[in-house]
Amino acid sequence: MIVTQPAHSVPSDGDLARHVQRYAGPVIDRIEVADLSGNTGGHSILVCNHASTDLLTLVTTGLRFILPAPDTEVALSICADQTDLGRELLATVVLSFIVRSAVPDLGDWVVSRESILDETWVRGVLVAHHPTFGPGFSTVRDAAGDPSINLWTLLPLVGTEAEQVTRFGPDVLVEHWQRRYTKTADLTRGRVT
Repeated sequence: MIVTQPAHSVPSDGDLARHVQRYAGPVIDRIEVADLSGNTGGHSILVCNHASTDLLTLVTTGLRFILPAPDTEVALSICADQTDLGRELLATVVLSFIVRSAVPDLGDWVVSRESILDETWVRGVLVAHHPTFGPGFSTVRDAAGDPSINLWTLLPLVGTEAEQVTRFGPDVLVEHWQRRYTKTADLTRGRVT
């Protein structure tokens, strides 16, 4: 008897969960996200608590089955006391990807003229490697060790950072953040000028 397996298997939620827990800590919650019609079941958000930092990391699971590319999920790390704001930001950005049938890629950005979160100056996000976990976080591998999911991190753009990224590009902004030790996970950080 010969057993064959498909050349390209669908990335599993288990692979994603194991990968995320290795970097971002244990999954402490799973939030179902409503689709455009108000039904749940399209995708959900894993909430991970990193023990040695004050970060919570929110990771989509199932987005890859909604977007045109079957290999992309996104993550957002936030300060531990900002879960509701983080969930709102992630849901808003993901909805924009779904509505536009846009697949986020490294170096992309989403920018609004106004704040997209109440009580904050957050005007968009930059798609990047995770600033704390490094580029290894961006590639989920299957059981055989082959890349199976791109896990892009969304870095919040506050105030004039939205103009800076569109004018000068993401590399200049990331260097600026590194020079100033900017805590990008803080969704309530002050307006940047």
